[in-house]
Amino acid sequence: SELMRNLSLEQEVDTYITTTRDLTPVETCLLRTHLQLTTLLSQFLFELISQSEFLSKIDMKRLFEENQQRSWQMSSRLTAQLERWRFKLVEDLEKIDALEQGQPFYSRLIAFLFELENEAEALVASEKSRARAIADLLTARSSEAADSNAQSQLSVAASPSLEDILQVAKRQKAYIVEYFIQKDETQEVSLCTWVISPAGEIHAERISLGTSVSQLVEAMRTCTIAEGNERHASDESALSNRRFWAVQLYSLLIEPIHQWLPTPSTDTPIIIIPHDSLFLLPFSALQDRTGCFLCEKYMLSTLPAIQIMQWLRPFNPSDNDSAVVVGNPAMARAAEAFDSPFVLGSLEAAEIEAQAVAALLRTTAITGAQATKPEVVRRMSSASIIHLATHGLLNEIELLGMPGAIALAPCADESGFLTSDEIFKLTLNANLIVLSACRTGQGRLTGDGVLGLSRSLLTAGANCLIVSLWEVSDLSTTFLMIKFYQVLVSGRSPAAALSQAQRWLVSISKKELETWMMDTMTKLSPTLRLSLSRLLSAQSDTESVYQNPYHWAAFQVIGRV
Repeated sequence: SELMRNLSLEQEVDTYITTTRDLTPVETCLLRTHLQLTTLLSQFLFELISQSEFLSKIDMKRLFEENQQRSWQMSSRLTAQLERWRFKLVEDLEKIDALEQGQPFYSRLIAFLFELENEAEALVASEKSRARAIADLLTARSSEAADSNAQSQLSVAASPSLEDILQVAKRQKAYIVEYFIQKDETQEVSLCTWVISPAGEIHAERISLGTSVSQLVEAMRTCTIAEGNERHASDESALSNRRFWAVQLYSLLIEPIHQWLPTPSTDTPIIIIPHDSLFLLPFSALQDRTGCFLCEKYMLSTLPAIQIMQWLRPFNPSDNDSAVVVGNPAMARAAEAFDSPFVLGSLEAAEIEAQAVAALLRTTAITGAQATKPEVVRRMSSASIIHLATHGLLNEIELLGMPGAIALAPCADESGFLTSDEIFKLTLNANLIVLSACRTGQGRLTGDGVLGLSRSLLTAGANCLIVSLWEVSDLSTTFLMIKFYQVLVSGRSPAAALSQAQRWLVSISKKELETWMMDTMTKLSPTLRLSLSRLLSAQSDTESVYQNPYHWAAFQVIGRV
């Protein structure tokens, strides 16, 4: 009514301006301009009030919730469509590629679910986006074991649900930390992290990224390896750089979730589910601002997905009655077989390592020309523990279909390379497989995890793995592995044994190592003990000779804790 009165008044003013003769031309122009502005303002106010009355009659919360529900239903239908499409695929590589094609969709779905504050379903979406082809293979192998007539190529693992995930997680009696790096078309935009407690409680955090996680990981790896190089061993700048990146990554990956993690204890297990470049990160070497390594706080292991745990048995210390231990195979002809430009040298410390490990496991090491590929593969099929101390290869041989190979002794028409493709076709039932070699945990990064030796061994039937993330030192690896098996045979799990061995190597001095050698190497031949002493004597006399993570952080456990 007020607006109508204003409009009536404006009409009167307009009539007055048009008909009066009392105004000068300038006054008439000013009044006309003022009247136009007043009219426009009145119309705007009238429209605003009308819209306000209209909006007051609408339940905006209900409309928003309905739109959310429709969006969620559409996402669920798209997810189900992807699952139906995946079900039609048969070949492993087809499934890997299909999952890779679906990564952008899952990335957006997870972001959408976080926006809805539905972190639990975001976790389910994360699990659906990873290790699905491995799950299918493990399902097929499990079906074959139960029914020899089963058509393994048609076996497809069920799509993970929240109930399945929590049921598997609760059985672990460990905290589980799962990561997902969300990307848009050009860059990494956020990091999603979930923490699942042994009681099944889910906590989640989503952090916007100002820098690339993959670049941070590569920077830490580069600095760690450079610091471990003898030429940079005393380089303070290399030490400072490595610590800087280790603290940066700790701040990004651990600090935001520390309130949901248990009180630090080296007996507290944490299973880490990495994503993308985080598969290449040595989590044990992350450092807080006080300089404490993560392996000094917790017992760590990794897996490509939570769902994989249902096919892995808990480690049984008493199930170690048959072991295969290989060290320093004869490799003179191995590189020549493919006309490769690289040379595989002898690994003196690896042979000492194999002899010491074999003594601890009460078996005989296979070394030199005796460690042929056919002989080792034959023994692997019935072994409960398999330890291979040799050269590991990644992409050196162009003829490899799937990245990764282990160098064994050649014979007849055999090159001596045991490739990932060949391991993939084996049937194993090993309680533990240790690849004490270079870069055995690396490979091609895919939505299904790391495509390489570790994946092939898991699908072949390995229950637990220890693999490496870079080219390791021959001598420090020997000390680490011997200590690892000393702890393992006392009844501890692989994760506990590796964690303890890493902490031991961090703090031990050269003098303490010499004393330890005298006490523990009594079962080695005098020649091997002399060789090991000679190798150690060449090391520097620093207080903690192997404190640098280069010497111990490359190795990680893949499996249940």
